[in-house]
Amino acid sequence: MAGRLTKFSLVIFLIGFSLMTHGQAVGNTDTHLVKINVQPITLLAVAGASKLNETHLTVNTAGIITKAKQLKWTTNQTGLKITVQSDLPTENQNYRLQIKAAKLDSNAESNGWVTVTDKPASIINDISTEIGNCAISYKAEKKTDKPQHPDNHTILYTLTE
Repeated sequence: MAGRLTKFSLVIFLIGFSLMTHGQAVGNTDTHLVKINVQPITLLAVAGASKLNETHLTVNTAGIITKAKQLKWTTNQTGLKITVQSDLPTENQNYRLQIKAAKLDSNAESNGWVTVTDKPASIINDISTEIGNCAISYKAEKKTDKPQHPDNHTILYTLTE
């Protein structure tokens, strides 16, 4: 009888141990921290009909205005603006070049005609989380009666805070 009791005790022990182990596995929990970061998106592109990214302005006595390019942007940020800046030092400019953001497809605000210098100047303000675009108009006027040379600008457009 003692052998049966020992076998019976061993079986009960094994069943109990299995249930205990199984019960612990079901009741086990763990945590894992997941951080989600939203990376800033700020994309800006100048587009136009020509394959070359150039605009040629010929200034006569009346000056000239052209709407040759389109500016496109995408951002998930708020409170941004688009600035323009020339690589040509202001003191070497024979013409006053102005740029205007027109026909805005955006909730942002255009600053109208903005003179382009070698310092950044805002042409569009209050850009917030959007995909937007506008036409870019250029206007140039002589600063003096007889300019010494033509002006060649590389305009830097920047989507910034």
